[in-house]
Amino acid sequence: MSDKAKAEPTPVIWVFGGGITGLTVAHECIERGYDVYLVEPSEDSWEAHLPAVGGVARTQWAYIPSGEEDGASGGPITRALPFVRHPAFDYTEKEVIALAAALPHGDEATGWTEVKDSLASFSKRLIAATRGAGYQNLTVALTAPLPRLVESEAGPAIEPSDEAIGAAVRVRAAMADELHSVLDFATEEKDILRVEGMSGFRFEVRVKGRGVVPGEHGFRYFPGFYRHLFDTMRRTPVLQRGDDRFGAALRTVYDNLVSTEATWLVVEQQRTGKDGKPEEVERLVSFPRRPPRSLQQTLTLLESFVRELGYGAQDVTRLSTRLFQYMTSSTERRAGEFEDLTWWDFIEGERFSEVCRKHMELGPEVLGAMTASESEARTQGNCVTQLLIDQLSGRKLTDATLNGPTSVAWFDPWRDYLVYRGVKFIRGKLVDFKPPSSDAALHRPGVLLPRVIVDGDTMSPDNFDTALRPHFFVVAAPMTAMLDAPEFNLTAKELDWGMHGEVDVPEDRLQPAAKHVGYGLARKFRAALDRVPDVAGAPELKVASDFDALNAWQKRLADSETERNVGLGPLRHLTGVQYLFDTNIQFGQEHTLYMDAPWRLSSISQAHFWRRRPTGIHGYRGIVSVDIGSLHRPTKVTIREGVTDDLPGWECSPDQIASTVWEQVRRSVAMDTQRSRRSSREGPRDASQISPAAQRAIDIEDNGELTPSCYHLDQNIVFRRELLSEEGEGRRARRAPRDIAKNLSPYLINRPGEWKLRPGRLHEPDHRHDGYELQNGAWILAGTYMKTFTRLTTMEAANESARHAVNAVLNASRAPGDRCMIWDPEEWELPDFAALRAIDSKLYKDGYPHMVEILGLDSIPEALLPQELSVREEETK
Repeated sequence: MSDKAKAEPTPVIWVFGGGITGLTVAHECIERGYDVYLVEPSEDSWEAHLPAVGGVARTQWAYIPSGEEDGASGGPITRALPFVRHPAFDYTEKEVIALAAALPHGDEATGWTEVKDSLASFSKRLIAATRGAGYQNLTVALTAPLPRLVESEAGPAIEPSDEAIGAAVRVRAAMADELHSVLDFATEEKDILRVEGMSGFRFEVRVKGRGVVPGEHGFRYFPGFYRHLFDTMRRTPVLQRGDDRFGAALRTVYDNLVSTEATWLVVEQQRTGKDGKPEEVERLVSFPRRPPRSLQQTLTLLESFVRELGYGAQDVTRLSTRLFQYMTSSTERRAGEFEDLTWWDFIEGERFSEVCRKHMELGPEVLGAMTASESEARTQGNCVTQLLIDQLSGRKLTDATLNGPTSVAWFDPWRDYLVYRGVKFIRGKLVDFKPPSSDAALHRPGVLLPRVIVDGDTMSPDNFDTALRPHFFVVAAPMTAMLDAPEFNLTAKELDWGMHGEVDVPEDRLQPAAKHVGYGLARKFRAALDRVPDVAGAPELKVASDFDALNAWQKRLADSETERNVGLGPLRHLTGVQYLFDTNIQFGQEHTLYMDAPWRLSSISQAHFWRRRPTGIHGYRGIVSVDIGSLHRPTKVTIREGVTDDLPGWECSPDQIASTVWEQVRRSVAMDTQRSRRSSREGPRDASQISPAAQRAIDIEDNGELTPSCYHLDQNIVFRRELLSEEGEGRRARRAPRDIAKNLSPYLINRPGEWKLRPGRLHEPDHRHDGYELQNGAWILAGTYMKTFTRLTTMEAANESARHAVNAVLNASRAPGDRCMIWDPEEWELPDFAALRAIDSKLYKDGYPHMVEILGLDSIPEALLPQELSVREEETK
């Protein structure tokens, strides 16, 4: 035997969570040779044996109800029903004969229990997904089992015996009875399925509709400064038709990104009407997202842009001065001053003109669900700086979207690649933590073990042989799983049913939950660790600083977020609705921001960018995805014909939300049509000479009044029923038949002073790649709620946080080789300002203000330009 030491055992990585964070952890670890297991509770829409991946960003597949169901939801637009995977059963001749013979024995029949369980699970998920949305009229069909005999490469067709055909008919009848017992709207069909090259039978349950559509939580937006995410996408090959291995793939997921050419802003402006009275009109303003070719072109573009927005020259000068001050501020000043300051206070928003002040305050809410007076200055300043740099950098992608539905273009190829590399995907759920067993030869003393539920059973602790080889556990679960449930909560069963649609919650359920109900993983971890005896000489096993930070943070989140009257806390409702059309629509083909919409909307026409455009066979041809940045502001909502009320979105039914959002979008889309039509008639007839805004309006008018045929609302918004109540005659009627009970994917914003309270340890530049701090010697947290240099809770932050977690694993396991790359956006700013930032660093350390304040540059706008002087007026003079 060789005297050489035995090779170190390969560490095992357990990843809990299949979102962007969890997939990134798995990706980085499997490429470094670790054994990786990824555990995710959600079920894949198409593959029963795989968990869903992508987290809140994954595609939410949905049915388009067929013609007889149109209008079933009671609203002006039909609601798409969340997709439920169909059960199917395949049997050979012998198996179907045996099953039919055992049917008289009932539940004891061999194989029948599995059939009943599968049908019951399907029925439960279907009812939960479509409750309150017209499921009574939905058609559920059980197809016939008789095979159609055809020749195939697998061999000649074999004629089934009469005994097998008779047995199959009896089995189908039993399945139909089972479906009818729970679904009174189930039907049977006499379809004959195609079975090639074998004598066998397939029984399949189908939900009939006009098609399956790709809904989503919100549209995917990829600004050019997403360095972490793009790096991972470049290392994710896509297996093409004809490729026999991923090494031969010529495309990567990054190649599925498509650049958008411009950003459109919809703004309200006042003008004098024909009667001499002021009236409000909406205006389309285009801002090209392409790098300018010269400084003159940049100045011309900005001048035209601010003129269209109606800003004054003083507004432009003041905003430029404040941006210059931020971009020349040192990292030390940003950390010491700007993290405790709002963006509104930094830019001195009250000093702008009324129009500009409104846009400065509400613009961030359109994309980030937070106003300027709420958002922390450093987070908002970094984001604005990077967007400006994107405009000037000449990158291939300035703003981008995907060339297909998110899961198809991104997450499915990502999972396929990880499976190919050896990642084991498990559909299960991390529910608790428990102390190790007393067997020191199997379990490392003092290190907690996960309690994981798979198929209803607890996974054996023997799977975590922490004493035999290093184990690391990365918790990449969403923040809602880490924190305690809100005071008013649903039971676990109701939450399970409510994951995909509405849920009935009796009034007596709306009571404060018991103190032990709904504890989050952070509190459970601390409770389990307190039960573990101290291990001599290993104080690191008692470290739980990140879990403790979450528990301390719990109190700050207790009063808002996932409960009903949300809007003032650090968790917000950033959600979305998609509208489907029977025709290929011509508007919304770029990112459009509705600056004055009450619910702070943004949209994009997704199908315009897809490689495979939808056709009639899909049940739709066009799709517009609209993100909602605020649901807590009241706006006019139609209760019923002729009756309206001012309601926040939080108190509206699904149909009311969809109709109200579409009304806000439709008004903006159809704005200025007559002006554009008139200008195009008076101007050049050559289509190439017509402005994009004019051509866009012409297309809308030519298409007539566009009305969506169907809508899909974010399935993470759970509704509950309330009684219809009307007040006395002469008083306004108020109706909230299905208001929102819970948001399963709230969005975390950065308010002043809160980022530093997040869990996670970030290091100085020389130690940036050391990663987060290890908890209990083996556990690491990761997610958008952790500290990241990205700061904003986005897909980029999810990817970056995963890299910090992996670096912690690499350091703890003393792995050779490079660590995961970490990019700090503040180190990727304009190099022309590097010297000024260095000067400001010295000024800040010596206690001096910024040079802009020392030189009095911030007073120039008031000194040189009168407040009432607009850019347009200045040019005229």
